[in-house]
Amino acid sequence: MKKEEIIKKLQKFANKYRIFFEENGEIGFGRGCVGFLSGDKYIAYNPHRSTIDSFEQIKELYSEKHYKVIPNHAYHKDDYFAVLTAEIGKLKALKELLEWAEGLEKLGIEIVEYETKATGMQVLFSGVVAHAIKIKSPNN
Repeated sequence: MKKEEIIKKLQKFANKYRIFFEENGEIGFGRGCVGFLSGDKYIAYNPHRSTIDSFEQIKELYSEKHYKVIPNHAYHKDDYFAVLTAEIGKLKALKELLEWAEGLEKLGIEIVEYETKATGMQVLFSGVVAHAIKIKSPNN
């Protein structure tokens, strides 16, 4: 599949879920990526709330099914809907992102807002609210 076709499909996915497709993104500290955002934050999967004192999985948004469709080059420092480009190049990263999006579609998803419960300086990075992929099927 040509790059233009992949981008068109990724944009269609983004439009369906009212999120943004980013072809020339950066994540972490300047690592190139392709992915999906809401505002200026990447969409999360299996998000957690973390403070200086705790790390709490958000049970109602957690699903083992995510791990069946996550590509090899997904951003790994946190659970974000983004694929790193440095090792594999942009075209391969776009292909991985599309396969990931199509895999999620088969699982049945929605994009939901959740409270991060961030405080202090963490609010600058996480914000007070963020968006995550929720798998709608029973027995997540």
